[in-house]
Amino acid sequence: MSRAMSISVSYQSHGVLLVIGKLETVREVVPQLPRIFKTVAITSGGKLEQQDTAQLVKSVPGSVVQVRGHLGRFVASAAGPEGLLDLGPLSPNENGCFDLVLDLNKHPLLDIEVPPMGYARTYGSSDKGSLKPKLERLAKLIGTVNKPRYFSFHASRCAHEAQGIMGCSQCLSACPAGAIHDEHGSITISPWLCRGCGSCALVCPTGAVAYARPSPKTTLISIAETLDKHRGQQLPPVLAIYAGDSVGKAIPENIPALKVTAIGSVGMELWIAALALGASRVLIINSGLLPDTTARLLEEQIRQA
Repeated sequence: MSRAMSISVSYQSHGVLLVIGKLETVREVVPQLPRIFKTVAITSGGKLEQQDTAQLVKSVPGSVVQVRGHLGRFVASAAGPEGLLDLGPLSPNENGCFDLVLDLNKHPLLDIEVPPMGYARTYGSSDKGSLKPKLERLAKLIGTVNKPRYFSFHASRCAHEAQGIMGCSQCLSACPAGAIHDEHGSITISPWLCRGCGSCALVCPTGAVAYARPSPKTTLISIAETLDKHRGQQLPPVLAIYAGDSVGKAIPENIPALKVTAIGSVGMELWIAALALGASRVLIINSGLLPDTTARLLEEQIRQA
């Protein structure tokens, strides 16, 4: 049975922004923060002066050492004399969570390849040019935010564990968002951490994990329709598969092109199906925005094909 019970994932964000980093960096960034945020600043190496805190909800000195969660449900901890201190009491949210995180540390606390929604990192920079788009993206994540539930998972097909014997673990290392974990011998996928990269579906040998928005069947239909529009050409068409509007604009009109949600959602089975449907070649266009993990997995499948 599939664990994907709904077609979308919903987040609730009240705009409570946790800003963490060195005192000097936070001081430079605070004036750039839009008033729409309810900002809590935690500064390492000193305390902000009163004139620097006018637009902040709270500001305290401290060293944040751990951040976990996702948009609307971030929890943070600081180093204390007797261990970790929960920073939840500093949040104006009743649940003690932070909705958004701006990590100004040179070495971000979440250095995962694809961070969760609501988390932005600057690698120690306070440059206005690079900071502005990050703040604009965070500002759009206030209120009710919905995204597709990108995957479907059929536990009965999973080869990770059977009768106490550990088996396949490919998806665990394939997810650049860290959304897949082993819990007591079973694979679990967090729909809140999943960013729709498609890497898990690329490596799953049994079909237990599949891309769901759109499904492989829907993508196959789109491939057939795209190729049908170019029937009658003197030579069999080359099918271009891409993600992103800017990439699509650069593809010549005489080349059948299919825009997909994520390049990683289209694996070797669909490439071969495209060839069977009349394509002479399949061109996978990497715009440079693919996670390195997903790009590597696609390259491996290309070599196998």
